[in-house]
Amino acid sequence: MKALITGGTGYLAGSLARTLVGAGWSVGLVSRSDSARARSPSEFMVHSMAAPGELPGVLASACPDVVFHLAALTTFEHRPEDVGPMVEANVALGTHLLEAMSLCGCRRLVNVSTAWLHYLGRDYDPVCLYAATKKAFEDIVEYYVAAKDLRAITLELFDTYGPSDPRPKLIPKLLRASAEEEIHVADVAEAQRLAAERVSKASPGHARYSVSSGRPITLRDLVTRIERLIGRALPIVWGGRPYRHREVMEPGSPTPVLPEWAPRVSLEAGLREVVQGV
Repeated sequence: MKALITGGTGYLAGSLARTLVGAGWSVGLVSRSDSARARSPSEFMVHSMAAPGELPGVLASACPDVVFHLAALTTFEHRPEDVGPMVEANVALGTHLLEAMSLCGCRRLVNVSTAWLHYLGRDYDPVCLYAATKKAFEDIVEYYVAAKDLRAITLELFDTYGPSDPRPKLIPKLLRASAEEEIHVADVAEAQRLAAERVSKASPGHARYSVSSGRPITLRDLVTRIERLIGRALPIVWGGRPYRHREVMEPGSPTPVLPEWAPRVSLEAGLREVVQGV
């Protein structure tokens, strides 16, 4: 099986690529520029492009069995100058990708979305503009499913963590210095691999699943567990930052969990792995 992963320089893409290679896949990564090539894992084929219009050539060269779409621009609280780049990254780029897939005869897509689509656990109530753009792309997927016989699975992710994480996420911030559900990147990668197997056997259509342990924990509980592992108190001022607009206090999603998937990395084991790498 051949895979092509967009967002190739990202943390989740690297984890997914290593998981797929371990399962016997051939993996290619899509990078938006030559300068990003140096940040891509050296063991994988990197397809660089200067503009989304080059995607048909990338697809024709890679000939993937499954495309994993991870590329995105994420921000919880956007500014006016963020609107254009966010729409370009989260809607336009994906649309170019779908068009390139249809031109090259690639019909299998695993798309990554967000649980921020479900404010207060509703079927659809985007927490932020980022979430709304991800849903806009899902609606475009529906067109390609209907018109181009696309087979697609969208996975809704909660927050993710793992060792050597360069992203400005909660757990790295806590170690360097509402409620959360933390999913280890290895479990996320395995969910995407299972989704690829499922979409490879599916009829044309678009299925949606969440990647969730179903066991959210409070921030205070998370901090207590980290403090226990590192043997010292963290310098946290509870209530020191005002809540953001539409802050998610209890994460939840009505979307069913991906069949045949369950987290394998416990929170305790995952945190220990992260702490040892700091």
